[in-house]
Amino acid sequence: MHAEEIHILDATLNEIRIENPVSCVEKQVTSRIVINNDKVSVNLEVQDLKSEKVYSRSESGSWNQNIGFGSILKYEINDKKIIAYVSAQASPSTFIGELVVSYISSGPNLKCSQIKFRASDEPK
Repeated sequence: MHAEEIHILDATLNEIRIENPVSCVEKQVTSRIVINNDKVSVNLEVQDLKSEKVYSRSESGSWNQNIGFGSILKYEINDKKIIAYVSAQASPSTFIGELVVSYISSGPNLKCSQIKFRASDEPK
């Protein structure tokens, strides 16, 4: 496993605190995985938007009870704004997509502002 943290410095080289995107996702996203015979229904809700995808139970050897977040975490700077990408995983082998977390400035810190879900079959 390889893990790194993001560090952001202001013009005077003081570190700016950034809210953990996985914590934001875990607080603001609800998920549920329902197994019914040979079908697995994966449900995710974030900021009043709902997503559901149905899989065949045989697509994975085991399924989580809820979606796991953050086993893969990426950051990028786009148009001078930091964006975090938090993976969403329904089973050890099934990634359903990622949560795209935007940030806003809150005093000397950066706070999560908007979270959107991008399914794994959507173009980036």
